[in-house]
Amino acid sequence: MPSSTWVASGEPEIRHSKTDTVVRFVKEKRETVIAASVVLVAAVILGAWFYLHYRQINDTAWKQLFIAQQTGFSGAYAESEKKLDEVVSGFSRSDAAPYAVMTKGDMLFRQEKYKEALEEYKKLVNGPAYMRPFAVYNTGKTREALALPAEAAADYRDFLAKYADHMLAPEVHFSLAAVQEKLGDAAGAKSTYEKIAILYPETSWSEAARQKTGQK
Repeated sequence: MPSSTWVASGEPEIRHSKTDTVVRFVKEKRETVIAASVVLVAAVILGAWFYLHYRQINDTAWKQLFIAQQTGFSGAYAESEKKLDEVVSGFSRSDAAPYAVMTKGDMLFRQEKYKEALEEYKKLVNGPAYMRPFAVYNTGKTREALALPAEAAADYRDFLAKYADHMLAPEVHFSLAAVQEKLGDAAGAKSTYEKIAILYPETSWSEAARQKTGQK
């Protein structure tokens, strides 16, 4: 005889499906489910509103930037700079704001207002990642225009240390070599020109570097 027995009660075991479980939970927690649904819907609506609102602001900022740039290119620098400042102050969180700062620096550089241009470029040295290489290079070119070759060389070296694979790298190498010549560092300049010929073969930069070193 078995040591223990099991006698069926005569009632079949009821197994609830996952759907039944969910339905029962909703019935039991009706108020909680409704409240959660309301919060979720509100969050979706609010998120959509913020997205559309931000996109609208961003589009407006880019339009204002375009107008400011065209104004500057026409020679109305003072008006252009005012409009660029408005983009920065009025749309500081938009993607257009850093470009407005860069454009203002370029406009000031065109007018040979190098000190003012330098201040604008310096604002972007630690700005958005996609703007930093251009800001560092422009900072170097502006210091070069201010007859500060040692500081310009430091900017160019900083660029090459951080952004060696950037599309501006060949030009930065060439600018560094030119500054080294101004500083009387003939050996350093020659080394930089030779590096350009090696790193960027079959380019206009390589050809110019070879001419500088007398290579063919």
